[in-house]
Amino acid sequence: MRLILLTTFFITISAMLFAQSDKTTYHLQDGSEINNPNESFFKRIIQKDTLLEKTQLYKILEYYTASNQLKSEALSTTEKPPFSFFFQKNTYFENGNLKSLEKFNISGKQIDT
Repeated sequence: MRLILLTTFFITISAMLFAQSDKTTYHLQDGSEINNPNESFFKRIIQKDTLLEKTQLYKILEYYTASNQLKSEALSTTEKPPFSFFFQKNTYFENGNLKSLEKFNISGKQIDT
C-alpha cells in the first residue's frame, strides 16, 4: 500500500512540475536509438522541468511500444544518456507490474534498491 501511495505521489508531483515540451525517441530492446517507431521495442519521452526555472530536471518516461505500458519512469539531472537519476527510478514489466525500484541521491549515485 505504501509503495502505491508513494508511486501515486511521485507521478502527481511530476505531472505538476513538467510541461508538455516533450522529446520522443524510439529504441530497440538493447537501448539503441532508431528512427522507425514501428520497429521499436520502446519509446522514451523526455520532459523538461519548466515550473522551477532555475533547476535542470528532466522526467524520463519509457513505454513498451507494443502495449504502450509504462516501462520506466525517473527524474534526471541530465537530458541525454547516460542519465544522472535523481530521487527514484521505477521499472516495470510489460504487464505493468513493478520490476524494480531504485533510489538515487542528488549526485545520481544509487543509494537503495
